[in-house]
Amino acid sequence: HSPLEDILLSFYNFDGLCHRDCYVLTQKGEGTEIQTPHGRFQRIKLKVLLMEDDLSLPANVEVEAKIKFKGPPEFTKILSSKNIALPIEHGDTKIQWCKLGTLEEKLLPQFGFRVQQEKTERTDIILQGFVIDQAYLSQPLPNSS
Repeated sequence: HSPLEDILLSFYNFDGLCHRDCYVLTQKGEGTEIQTPHGRFQRIKLKVLLMEDDLSLPANVEVEAKIKFKGPPEFTKILSSKNIALPIEHGDTKIQWCKLGTLEEKLLPQFGFRVQQEKTERTDIILQGFVIDQAYLSQPLPNSS
């Protein structure tokens, strides 16, 4: 268990181009202890520090999380998805969850996306994108198997 510095969340389209650094998240509070089949973990709530202003993502993207820890020693862990779908219909208010990593890997960030719709001023076109509504990071507590 190492103290979190921040998480940079980036998105790619399917061809691997169009890389966009969209979010910077950091720890919010101390977190809570949870018992898992892989031992005791600390689940930390995350808050968004920075968000790209013009965020409009397609419904199918690749997600990469660059997780930086303060240390000592300082280190970075990169987790990515092969392909996540955000199949949220127009007008749907449910949160769509994306998990990167696993408890077995001893690092599990979770991001809850929801639809954000904006109507442009000059036209009646509604732009649909996704914003992070909730986010968590789980990692093992010391002396946990």
